[in-house]
Amino acid sequence: TEAAEMFTGLNGFLDSDNKSQECVMAEREKRYQDACSLMDSGNYQEAVEIFRSLNGYKDSSEKLEEAQQMTVDGRYETAVQLIRTGSYMQAAAILTELGDYKDSADMLEEAYAGKAVSLSRTDVDNAAAELQAMDPQTASAIISKMDPAFAAPLVIMTAQPGDIIRFGHYEQDNDQGNGAEWIEWTVLAREDDVLTLISSYALDIHAYHDEPREIDWASCGLREWLNSSKTPFPPGNRTGSVRLPFIIRICRNTGSAAVRIQWTVCHF
Repeated sequence: TEAAEMFTGLNGFLDSDNKSQECVMAEREKRYQDACSLMDSGNYQEAVEIFRSLNGYKDSSEKLEEAQQMTVDGRYETAVQLIRTGSYMQAAAILTELGDYKDSADMLEEAYAGKAVSLSRTDVDNAAAELQAMDPQTASAIISKMDPAFAAPLVIMTAQPGDIIRFGHYEQDNDQGNGAEWIEWTVLAREDDVLTLISSYALDIHAYHDEPREIDWASCGLREWLNSSKTPFPPGNRTGSVRLPFIIRICRNTGSAAVRIQWTVCHF
């Protein structure tokens, strides 16, 4: 810039005007290359400022738009647009990186909800294939947005040992007015499409028998209660017997999305 000013000050002496223009173009090229390097290193805001000042030099206008999209606000707007066009997982990836910027957390939930609806319009096997390709936390978040009837087999197909999942309902807060709460389970083991689960919390408590006297297991009150309709999964919805604290195994029936529950026998 200083050299260009000096050549300009020569008022057309010899080729000073051409030299001045060459200096200006060389300076623009240097600034253009600096802005490109800033973009490559992730300094998008600084790149935006330089590209804007280049006033269309080379492809600086296109580079400016690209850099703006990569700034925090630009990336947020890109994510919002991706949700509107149904590209939910691309939006989710951006919103996850944005963290607590603006309402990114709420928009992330919206992206997951949109993906849940999209998957619910396919068959269970295709939905499971997509979910299994995601990280477990993301898959779990999307499944939680689905209708429980559609989500139940997907939980079975995608959950891994150590995962926390929701399955079935049982009264847990002593407030009958708000209905039974979801039961939270920890996945203990997986074998193909079969999961072994244990409830994360004690769901209920019951005495061995209603009165203090000697009585065998076959006749005790606890056994009668376990085989009644008062437990989380009453007899009509299970096969076998049960042991506390409600360890169950669930799997997909062949050719069906229905859930079958197998209860483990426990002898006292």
